[in-house]
Amino acid sequence: MKKIRNKLLLAMLLVTILPLLLVGGYSLYSTTDSLRQSSLSSHDNKVSLVSERVSNFFENISSDLFYLRDSSAINLYLSGLEGDEESSQLLLDNLATNLRVFSGKRKVYHQIRFMNTDGMEIVRVNYDGSGASISAKNKLQNKKGRYYFDDTIKLKKDELMISPLDLNREKGEIEFPTRPTIRYATPVFNDANELQGIIIINVLAKKFLNIIGRENMPNETLVFVNKEGYYYQHPDESKSWGSKRDMDTGINLFKDKPSVEKNIVTAKKAGNFETDDEIAYYKPVLLNNERYHLGTIVNFVPKNIVFAPISLFLWVFLGIALFALLIGLLLATVLSSSIARPLVTLKDEVERLAKGDLDSSIDVETNDEVGDLSHAIEKLRRSMQILMKRAGR
Repeated sequence: MKKIRNKLLLAMLLVTILPLLLVGGYSLYSTTDSLRQSSLSSHDNKVSLVSERVSNFFENISSDLFYLRDSSAINLYLSGLEGDEESSQLLLDNLATNLRVFSGKRKVYHQIRFMNTDGMEIVRVNYDGSGASISAKNKLQNKKGRYYFDDTIKLKKDELMISPLDLNREKGEIEFPTRPTIRYATPVFNDANELQGIIIINVLAKKFLNIIGRENMPNETLVFVNKEGYYYQHPDESKSWGSKRDMDTGINLFKDKPSVEKNIVTAKKAGNFETDDEIAYYKPVLLNNERYHLGTIVNFVPKNIVFAPISLFLWVFLGIALFALLIGLLLATVLSSSIARPLVTLKDEVERLAKGDLDSSIDVETNDEVGDLSHAIEKLRRSMQILMKRAGR
């Protein structure tokens, strides 16, 4: 009878385990896949959001540049160049004042300058974080030979120059404290369509670099790099500005993580890829209607952080499955015993009957077929008892 009990136990366990495996397996697959996609998507969204915030920072800069180029102040100054010195100076002062007021209101431009065709600064307005001021005449410099002037002076009307992001230099030397700068410039023409110089604005890059820095979370490494892999922004400031035109330290993302280069150097949209122990999320920052590639934001997140929700779910799922299995085993044991016990009792009673004990009644009380069989055997015992008494007369 132990074999019957074991068979019953096995059958009940199979009835319990098979649905658990089928339903649980599907739930495990679908839920872990959903959690994986959700986790990947949340980190993708973070990088995309940071990229969008940086792009939004630059949204009005080209408009500001062309507004200044077409302003009445600069047109008046250009129209008065052929006049007397006093009138020209008044118009120049008017231009400088207009640029100073504009700079003080916008608060995002370190410098606004108008240069003539020889690269000489005619007007320079500086913003120091608290207010804008006009540079004295003896402080003005000639920028001929600097790439941003040489590149802009060659442009046609309405064309735009956006410089690489780099550290500002004064008289050829990097300014300290460092001042990350990106320049927007366009040539200036008079009413006769004659080239008169360029207007250029230096954007305070720290304004948008701080946006990236604030989004860096513990256990993540959020960086901003150029096409060559040099860091514009890194949680470890000593790694930033490693290119030859800046600090020339040579520190570079593609050297730190060689597998990264092939994935992001030509990327034009957001994406992610896995390394040995991290997942890298990236999105390029595109300006000027996506015609200018400023750099790429990359966020490196350890896999154990990305997939922490999946690990938690697996442990919870395993706990529930184990608990269900134990409950199923307990119920199967109880049920198999309750079914097998009357059979064992009936077997013992039949064996006693076979040995000639016709006096003890057979009574196995159950409300199923085992009980019916017990009653039938009891009738058989009584019949045998009657036959035995008749035979003994």
